[in-house]
Amino acid sequence: MSAVIDVDEARRVLCREFARMVINGASQVRVRISHPHGPPEGAWFYAYRDHEWHRDPGAEEGETLARALQPELEQVMQRGRGDLWQSRRHGVADATDYDISLHTANLAELKDERLPAYLAGLLFLDANDADHNRRQAVRHGRID
Repeated sequence: MSAVIDVDEARRVLCREFARMVINGASQVRVRISHPHGPPEGAWFYAYRDHEWHRDPGAEEGETLARALQPELEQVMQRGRGDLWQSRRHGVADATDYDISLHTANLAELKDERLPAYLAGLLFLDANDADHNRRQAVRHGRID
């Protein structure tokens, strides 16, 4: 990977890895950002299957990607939940885990190349989507 990873590429990596894990049977996914000496040094992906977490052996990523993924994961954590997902962050001494639970029954028909794009739409709202949601949330007074 290059020395700098832009926001779009970080989101693509997250959604591609999440989709791959969901297709393989995971209903929960985790990204662990390792930071033993302060700044992020590595990122690992985990899938929750058969009542335990399984580290993805091929998805260990280095410092550059970890630094790009962390702000995107923090953005997802700030939103907290959606209709088809919810998130949780928890830390240990030298890492932070970002867990996302997905309502996979509702995603079953998308288990193909469309799933990463669909997950990107669920997890990362753009400014227009956010404005639309705020407008929909406004409660109007009683109409006489």
